[in-house]
Amino acid sequence: MKTKYILGIDPGYTMTGMVLYTDGSDEILEWAVHSCPKSVYSDLQRAIALSDAVVNTAARWLEKHYDGEVDACVELPILKKGRSANVVAFGKQMRLVQEIETGLYFRLPAVGPRAAHLTEVMPTESKRIATGSGTASKERVIHASPFQTWEEAASRDVLEALADAWAHGQAAYGVGGNRYDLSNMLVAKVVSNEKRA
Repeated sequence: MKTKYILGIDPGYTMTGMVLYTDGSDEILEWAVHSCPKSVYSDLQRAIALSDAVVNTAARWLEKHYDGEVDACVELPILKKGRSANVVAFGKQMRLVQEIETGLYFRLPAVGPRAAHLTEVMPTESKRIATGSGTASKERVIHASPFQTWEEAASRDVLEALADAWAHGQAAYGVGGNRYDLSNMLVAKVVSNEKRA
């Protein structure tokens, strides 16, 4: 029986956490946190840089752990009603998620002949599966995760990003998320007047 790898991703402009583990195990095989300085780059540049780092890291991990299928789980942002500023934040988060998903769509199948899926996860769903409550606090998610005793995490923010990424991965086979098969990529047919050398 092939190993099922879970790639959990918690996208954020401040920090994007990602973890790789096997289905049914709390042993973390790989982990990383990516950040990009706000003062230097525009939001679009940051989204592209963060997604590039996430996708390249995922490809390296999956080349190393080659013996099974993979389910990448990415958190979707929630648009909260009643705040106009939240619409801007929601749009920025969706841009980052779309950049990551597009990169994974093209890179994961190229890593090797394996089943690959992408699952979009609502934060309430991942919290519910990981802790039993869809409204669980960050502290409760950390306590439920394998990162609760980790000393490698340099800060509270890093610990939260990793615990959230783990929780999103827990929803890989849960209900309530959009799941896409990346194994059978759709390739567009191109017709043009371009002359080829």
